[in-house]
Amino acid sequence: MKNLFVLICFNLVLSGLSAQVMLHPAIKNFGAMYDVPFGKDKPDPSIDYKIIVDLGEKMEAPGQLYAPLEHISRMYNLHIYGGIPKNQLHVAVAIWGPSIAVVMDNETYKKKYGVDNLNLQILREMKEAGIHIYGCGQSVAKFGLDPVHVNPDVEISISRFTTVSTHQMHGYAVFHL
Repeated sequence: MKNLFVLICFNLVLSGLSAQVMLHPAIKNFGAMYDVPFGKDKPDPSIDYKIIVDLGEKMEAPGQLYAPLEHISRMYNLHIYGGIPKNQLHVAVAIWGPSIAVVMDNETYKKKYGVDNLNLQILREMKEAGIHIYGCGQSVAKFGLDPVHVNPDVEISISRFTTVSTHQMHGYAVFHL
């Protein structure tokens, strides 16, 4: 009887572990998500999804991955997982305020913070997936970042305000992080 109990517990643990497999349907190294076959509310593949993320959340600490970029990657992966074709998923990000530091090239970031910019790979993978990344030009100027030291995967806009409002006027839903 004791052996049967142990076997049942072992199987329950294994089945729980297998449910924890993380998926990366579009952005391969970031934005991990779970398979949720029991989910009833799913994205509608007949919709052309347009999302702009207004991203000004403060950077936790230099030398760490900027968590909101991971959240955006997960959102993108979830839409792809949910059946939205890449050509119907239009995502843009406007990075502003002190978080503008995440768009620095590695040399500039390392000079300022003494560590490598761990955000460069996620920014590259986001861009390769089709996400448009904008750095607020007002924040670049305010925080004294020379535009030549901005990661080439990031486009500098006049401001986060104009980028967000223009996308919104073109039918983009605005997410705030």
